[in-house]
Amino acid sequence: MKLDLCSDLIYTNNLDTDKFARMLDDPSQCYKFYWLEAIINLITTTDNDLCFDQIINEMIFEAWYSVTRYHLHLGPAIKGKSENFLEHAVKVVESDADLPQSATKIDILAAIARKEAKLKSDKNNLTIYVPYRLISSFLDELSGGDHMWDQHRRLIAYIEKINEQQNLPYTIVDGRGINKKIHINKYWKQLIMDNFPVGTI
Repeated sequence: MKLDLCSDLIYTNNLDTDKFARMLDDPSQCYKFYWLEAIINLITTTDNDLCFDQIINEMIFEAWYSVTRYHLHLGPAIKGKSENFLEHAVKVVESDADLPQSATKIDILAAIARKEAKLKSDKNNLTIYVPYRLISSFLDELSGGDHMWDQHRRLIAYIEKINEQQNLPYTIVDGRGINKKIHINKYWKQLIMDNFPVGTI
């Protein structure tokens, strides 16, 4: 994914594109990349709100060919076994007996729906840190080991407070598990749509 922001565009609200460029720094696994890619791919189909579940379904689709066709591991292996939740989710969907061999996006999303119960654990694990850690470059006062990362209600309130001082790419709407939502900032949405070939990343 290329983060190539057009420098000649001037946004009156002074978006911090340096912090945006640092969003993908220091990833321990690939989750941040797929979470951001999913948001960018879905951004034209939403009124600025995206459900965690919707984003994760898009992540599974985006990782599909890397895992099933090219057999790439999306994270480190532990004792020879991949512990990557996204990779495991893809394999769960791949095991669906009704999935055509040459699956389209519609086929994959339908298989995800059929395998929802078996995907629950992977999906929940993907929501623990990824939505929050992706915007950590905007949260200057939080260190990587801060206990607030494990206290989602406090963290969501903190993100809202920071958003009052500067425009964050998105805030998080509290809810239960994968039913939480992100609210995409309209100015960031416009910047992304102006600078990314949406749907062709």
